[in-house]
Amino acid sequence: MAQSCETHRTDANCPSMSANTTMPMSRAISSQQNRSQPARRPMATERRLSKTVPLFQMRHCLGWLLVLLGCACPALGQVRPPTPSGTTSSGAALGNAALGNANSPTDPSDTAPSVLLALQQSLIDAIAKAESSVVAVARSRRNEQPKLLDPDYVPTEFATGVVIDAQGLILTNAHVLGKPAESDYAVWVSGRPFYAKIKALDPWVDLAILQIEANDLTPIAMGDGDDVKKGQFVICLGNPYAIARDGNVSATWGIVSNLARKAPGPRLVDRVTNAGETVHQFGTLIQTDAKLVHGTSGGAMLNLQGEMIGLTTSLAAVEGYDRSTGYAIPMNKPMKRVIEQLKQGKQPEYGFLGVAPTNLELSQVQNHKYGAKLDSVEAGTPAAKYGLRRDDVVTHVDGTPVRSHLDLIRLVSLSPVGSEVEFQLLRQNALLRRQEQLTKSVVLTKRYVAAHEQGLWTEPIREWRGISVDYATAIPAFYQHVAEIDPEGCLVVADVHQDSPGWTAGLRPGVFVTHVAGLRVVTPAAFHTAVENQGDTPVTLRATSPIKNSLEVTVAPQ
Repeated sequence: MAQSCETHRTDANCPSMSANTTMPMSRAISSQQNRSQPARRPMATERRLSKTVPLFQMRHCLGWLLVLLGCACPALGQVRPPTPSGTTSSGAALGNAALGNANSPTDPSDTAPSVLLALQQSLIDAIAKAESSVVAVARSRRNEQPKLLDPDYVPTEFATGVVIDAQGLILTNAHVLGKPAESDYAVWVSGRPFYAKIKALDPWVDLAILQIEANDLTPIAMGDGDDVKKGQFVICLGNPYAIARDGNVSATWGIVSNLARKAPGPRLVDRVTNAGETVHQFGTLIQTDAKLVHGTSGGAMLNLQGEMIGLTTSLAAVEGYDRSTGYAIPMNKPMKRVIEQLKQGKQPEYGFLGVAPTNLELSQVQNHKYGAKLDSVEAGTPAAKYGLRRDDVVTHVDGTPVRSHLDLIRLVSLSPVGSEVEFQLLRQNALLRRQEQLTKSVVLTKRYVAAHEQGLWTEPIREWRGISVDYATAIPAFYQHVAEIDPEGCLVVADVHQDSPGWTAGLRPGVFVTHVAGLRVVTPAAFHTAVENQGDTPVTLRATSPIKNSLEVTVAPQ
């Protein structure tokens, strides 16, 4: 509590007695006599009462509680906390009213119920604002579509989705869609049934976009997932047990219990290929005590303004862990960027630095040190190019503190490819025998994501004469190919169509391209600009491969 309540007061400070009040003579004499007598010993009952919290203090504390409710409800914006002098303020008045004090300046029959009704109305308004944008999702085995939309059919595989575009785009969790090659999907929007197709699915962030044939939908209002605070009231809308097909989504509410939580369950990750890894294992999730059961994955987590601040997932219930815990993927800046790429049917890209980070030693953490130590810095990566070194300690990424190696991986991975990121470092100076603070700006390349092998994208990959290229760092088992990568920068041939001009010229997947017509290229965009500038003429590419250290190939026109 901000300040303690005074238990005892002088008459001069008592609000029920004025300084000008005249005391009757008989009472004054009695008072003088009483002062001359020794103080009587309090009775046992009085002693017990003296150990309890005074009634005023109880009212004062309850007033603070109602003030906090007022902060959550716009209708309570005029409520003020108790004043330091102890005089009755709006907050104390609310406390008095809740305790039924007849002398309160606020009518107790109005104040306490109105506070609760205002909070209730905020919940009602938020739900009403968002519920038409929350949909039911179901899937079945391939070739069972007619059964999916049968009103009497109850699906056994179901989830929730959120409308994010009026032209029929639905956001949901990737994990609820199962195996796309073996599944059909349906969506119910305010009770209206539609068949659905996957436009994009990224298992690494557990996000997917469904497309339905509709152009009159109401997109949900997006809030700021970066502003979510622990203790904040939230509302979750979903489709538990597939009951929301009739258009009535279910609501539950609670508070934000924690932030930046790791996905529950063991990390079943292959350390070489990173198969089974997701970004949420590095600590991205909002934790809530709102009840999320099967079917609520892919639903909307709302603030009291009816804005979506997270995409719910009943991950804990699915995995069989803490069933009282719910999670949501925050609708923050990195996730919104990924969603925009998915809306276009594109494969999202994630940043890459090129280091192997570890946590600090226990003694350092106990002495208030924090950061991620770099065990290695690989040649041919952005970290090496921009001057990061082994044993550097990264303390901040773009101003955000780094508490562990997982923080560093998460912050780098969710940064855009090609973006310039500022790293604050501590580096040991051997001559001065102390650590120096340094700042390094690094342009990130692209990370390889093993989970993308199970992803799905509808936007065609950009090609030129039968070949597609990508960042050299975006290949599987990148660290096994470091010796083949030009430290000045290069690209990798990601795919080559057989019998295409690129195939005929001798290009194969895994070959590294350094130049186009004598011009060095280090990004796919630079490559396509360079080859398009050559027009319909033979183009010479300089490349390196494990078989030949250096080669030049001429790719004929299509």
